[in-house]
Amino acid sequence: MADNTIDLIVSNLGINNFDNATSVLATCFRVAKPGGCLALTTNLVGHMQGFYDVYRESLRACDLDHLEQALDRHVGHRATDTSLKAMLHDAGFVDVNLHTDQFALRFANGTALLNHSFMRVGFMPAWKALVPEPQHALFFRTLEQRLNDLAKRHGDLGFNVPMAYVAARKP
Repeated sequence: MADNTIDLIVSNLGINNFDNATSVLATCFRVAKPGGCLALTTNLVGHMQGFYDVYRESLRACDLDHLEQALDRHVGHRATDTSLKAMLHDAGFVDVNLHTDQFALRFANGTALLNHSFMRVGFMPAWKALVPEPQHALFFRTLEQRLNDLAKRHGDLGFNVPMAYVAARKP
């Protein structure tokens, strides 16, 4: 895409799905016209923490605790509001307006979560990639059972997702 050609760039939960958010923001800055706007939403550190706690427990229960560092990398790439602002400023954007909030994801149980179409498309490929294929059946059975047990104790599964909406401008 040519430099200085876009008036408005919109990203809904996209930036957190790239390995190198800094590079993505630099590209957004490059293609935005002077005065162009970037509007994005992104998940922040702490998203679905309760789920990832159960995922970690399931790794341990299946003697896969050597995969915890990969899980930490998977979860840890999320930004904080401070780091997100810094990345936008470093990319060259000004008038960075950031609003944080959170929403809850709720499921009847682990079976419903793991079979939900959004989870199967948006999350399951990455969750599966963390565990070697020969261990998938045992691991995901264990994860599902632990999530179902948690839902039984609490009446359902609820996970908070901290998020940010950001509007910024290219000078």
